[in-house]
Amino acid sequence: MFLRYTDYIKGLIITSTGVLVLTPDALIIRLIEAPRPTLIFWRGLLLSISLTIFFLIRYRTNALGVLRQIGIPGLLCGLCFCGSTIMFVTSITLTAAANTLVIISIAPLFAAVLSHFFLAETAPLRTWMTILVCFIGILSIFAGNLGSGALLGDLCAVGAAIFLASYFVIVRHARAVNMVPALIISGLMVAILVSPFAHPLSISMRDFTLLLILGCVILPLSFALMTIGPRYLPAPEVGLILLLETVLGPVWVWFGLGEIPDSATVIGGIAVVSALTIHLLLGYRASSLKHDSVI
Repeated sequence: MFLRYTDYIKGLIITSTGVLVLTPDALIIRLIEAPRPTLIFWRGLLLSISLTIFFLIRYRTNALGVLRQIGIPGLLCGLCFCGSTIMFVTSITLTAAANTLVIISIAPLFAAVLSHFFLAETAPLRTWMTILVCFIGILSIFAGNLGSGALLGDLCAVGAAIFLASYFVIVRHARAVNMVPALIISGLMVAILVSPFAHPLSISMRDFTLLLILGCVILPLSFALMTIGPRYLPAPEVGLILLLETVLGPVWVWFGLGEIPDSATVIGGIAVVSALTIHLLLGYRASSLKHDSVI
């Protein structure tokens, strides 16, 4: 019992730290003044380089073998994460950070829908009810941006959530395979896709320093911790911890840039976060009851 409790605390600390490290992501993107394609190029390339170094240190002579194991699912994962990265950065630069983070937080629900159709996994009624409430909350955010350029940013956030959900589904389908190499490939895909529109060498030293912090410290460290932590925690609790980014990301932007979400975003955000929280708690309760009945 003590060992199980120790693992739980370990998972809680590791996962929470990973999410907290990631929360300044939106602020740093907004602070970078380089054109969007250049920003996306360096974000993808630096993430790929950082993860490659980690990968080579971790697997050494076995690295090539681990890379080959990802196969077609790994390439699809890389493509989906590539799409999510491009859509996310585009969204952050076109709409309020709170809008982007709230909309992307429903990616697990999109994943549930995709799993229902492609993996024949039956979603419980509470999931469909949560999807309905979140859909209404997202419509509230959209309504607040009708007639403005920010609406395109909101739509890009939806695209990012769908790409991310697809990534989750593929990873789940091929869960026996280590998909870290897929993230390395995704970073290269990002850099290659935007390179015709980017001007990498024209970036200022200030922006490049911010990108180094983002691509070589924040993203690889947070992704590594969020990959290790969930091994020791139930999935619903991991989902609750991930909601910290939805709440704290806009706070960073508020402190750093004075950007205050409008009322429609606040109302929609409260609806989405509340629905997701209740859904995750009900899921945790259901899994606990099932575990107890088995025992």
